[in-house]
Amino acid sequence: MSEVIIGEATYRTGKLNPIIQLHIARRLAPAFAAMGLRAADLKQQTDVSLGDFLEPIAAIAAKMTDEDVEYVIYACLNVISKKQPGDRWQTVLLNGSKKLQFEDIDMPLMMRLAAAVVQENLGGFFALLPGRSS
Repeated sequence: MSEVIIGEATYRTGKLNPIIQLHIARRLAPAFAAMGLRAADLKQQTDVSLGDFLEPIAAIAAKMTDEDVEYVIYACLNVISKKQPGDRWQTVLLNGSKKLQFEDIDMPLMMRLAAAVVQENLGGFFALLPGRSS
């Protein structure tokens, strides 16, 4: 479990069930493999734009089904809590549902939170993919 501060809010990432980790990893593996291979290729160039780096990731993500994208997002948000006054923590999703508890969570924030969960829970797995530079 780790804490992530975004803006003025503090969030806590939790541990994903290993089976859910597997399902997320198999959905994201093509994107991370492409990113690793592309990063290795681009590392030798000096004139690299963010667009060049994200191009293969965006192409793969665009091909993911809505169901797969939603599975990954909701599984990640399900293990996020937001710090409340009085040092209390409240889950971001209402009782594991698909309903957000906080109106201030917009799409960019949602993506950052999901990325934090993926990084914490699957970072070691994706670091082992062939072609990944680290």
